[in-house]
Amino acid sequence: MTRLRGLTGLFIGSCLMWTAPAAADPITQLNVIAADTIFAGGRPTGAAPLLDFAMVHAAIHDAVQAYEKRFQPYAVRIRDASGSRVAAAAAAARDVLVNRFPAQTATIHAKYLLFLTNHGLTEADLGRLVGEAAATAIIARRAGDGSYPQPPPPPDLGGTGAGEWRPTSSAAFSAPWLGAVEP
Repeated sequence: MTRLRGLTGLFIGSCLMWTAPAAADPITQLNVIAADTIFAGGRPTGAAPLLDFAMVHAAIHDAVQAYEKRFQPYAVRIRDASGSRVAAAAAAARDVLVNRFPAQTATIHAKYLLFLTNHGLTEADLGRLVGEAAATAIIARRAGDGSYPQPPPPPDLGGTGAGEWRPTSSAAFSAPWLGAVEP
């Protein structure tokens, strides 16, 4: 029994040890900022907010790839990247979030500045330009992709025919336009 307790303690300690690096990861921190912004932004429920997350992370990916050159960029290949890759990732996330949630611009920018400060960086870091280029490219690539159409289509209440979506409650399908969004 003592041996089992010792092994259990060792297992729990090992698991806790691995949680600290994840909390310190800049991309994880940027994802928290994105989540706070996206879920405060009044988007439809369901899968629709995943489009915002995807844009943020595609821009971050392209910004980081400007330095690492390990994988194919999604929207743009940025040459001669200089400055901090952390600043680049932060600027990419900030610019996409501001584009998608303009009513939250002041809050997004304040979180961006705090993020930079917490990482010993400033807005003057040249990585900012890399991030801005990545964000500009992803925003341009996704423009007109069919997401969040205005005005939104009428609610989809489902049907009773073969192959038609049927709700399990009285609620309508939250984002019927998702099927028409460019992948």
